[in-house]
Amino acid sequence: MLPLSTRQPRAAAEFRPRQPGVHLLVGDGRHGRRARPVAEAWVALALASGHVVHWIDGACRLDPARISPWLAQLGVGPRALASLRVARGFTAHQFGAMVSRLPDELRESGSRLVVVDAPMAMFDDEELRAREGRDMVRHLCADLQRAVGINECIVVVIHGRHGKGVHAWRTQRLMHASRSRLEVVTGTDGGLQLRRGDGPWRPLRPLRPTSGSRHRQPTLAKWSTKGLQPPPERREQ
Repeated sequence: MLPLSTRQPRAAAEFRPRQPGVHLLVGDGRHGRRARPVAEAWVALALASGHVVHWIDGACRLDPARISPWLAQLGVGPRALASLRVARGFTAHQFGAMVSRLPDELRESGSRLVVVDAPMAMFDDEELRAREGRDMVRHLCADLQRAVGINECIVVVIHGRHGKGVHAWRTQRLMHASRSRLEVVTGTDGGLQLRRGDGPWRPLRPLRPTSGSRHRQPTLAKWSTKGLQPPPERREQ
């Protein structure tokens, strides 16, 4: 864990990607688990503004109930979750197929935000041959870039910070495909700290438990939805 930062706390909304591209969100814990709340907060901001969001769940750990308290703080009811489109793959081949279909899915929904959570979890399968796994990772990264190129969308990829050997190689492939990198760690006070690229670490604003929940989440009370582009108009067929 990092020492307690003396820098002024910042809202995670200030760190959210604003330009089309693949953006790597790297965190502590298994497959970047500690970074997931930051992505969920960005999703809440997009849903509250009327956007459709795609979430591809590689670790089967998405719980939409964690997003509901943020939506409430933004003055939006849980019906906004209807615009969250979740896909889960249970094998590396299923996961790769879902990513390859992203351009068509985004064209249909008009979404400009995609979260790909723990994509490399699918490639830990011992029955998957090493060479085949490496080829699939290359194709996955290329498909993510293709989705961005066709739809001019933002793709956030959640990935673990630590690991050797094949994990380090996968991280390099993701970094090569990414436009930016944001790291999330746990400070000595138990709160999250973030940094963009090799910049300074910044603590999130104080965490607080939400009502009726044991989850500790960054508050959205003072977060702004400014800067989000309006959803594109759908043409009548």
